[in-house]
Amino acid sequence: MLGDSLATRLLGTERRFRRYQQEGAVAAVEAQGLSPAEAAQLLQQVVDQVGRIILGKEAQIRLTLACVLARGHLLIEDIPGVGKTTLAHALASSLGLKFQRIQFTSDLLPADITGVSIFERESGTFKFHPGPIFAQMILADEIHGHSPGRVGRLSHDRECRLRSAKRVTD
Repeated sequence: MLGDSLATRLLGTERRFRRYQQEGAVAAVEAQGLSPAEAAQLLQQVVDQVGRIILGKEAQIRLTLACVLARGHLLIEDIPGVGKTTLAHALASSLGLKFQRIQFTSDLLPADITGVSIFERESGTFKFHPGPIFAQMILADEIHGHSPGRVGRLSHDRECRLRSAKRVTD
């Protein structure tokens, strides 16, 4: 990670990050008071940082970063072992975002995505443990084997930017 200063300088506080999620990168950068040149310099630092991990793929890194800044979804199709997961993880790490991966196996359950409540004997209460849907960046791996309906619902849930499970909303 380039340090908390990069994410803070680019997106600001958690409140400003929420604004970024709602209104887009331009609004977040403007709210942070960065000039376009300063924002471009910070973004180049992100590209350089990720480029140290993913070698020879600067164009793909730039496109992925553009997708993140546009609050979009990105479909990466390629043969195994070329660094798709590493790209997503490195980009999230460089931006200071919480990253989670969902492996779409045939036995995937909704709770595997949303999270579960686990009983804590000491307190006598249930404690909610959020699933990967609550992360800021998600990699949905091996998604091709699932129905378009399930994939569409996941995309819709992420697009709404409001996730709820067991009375916990983010």
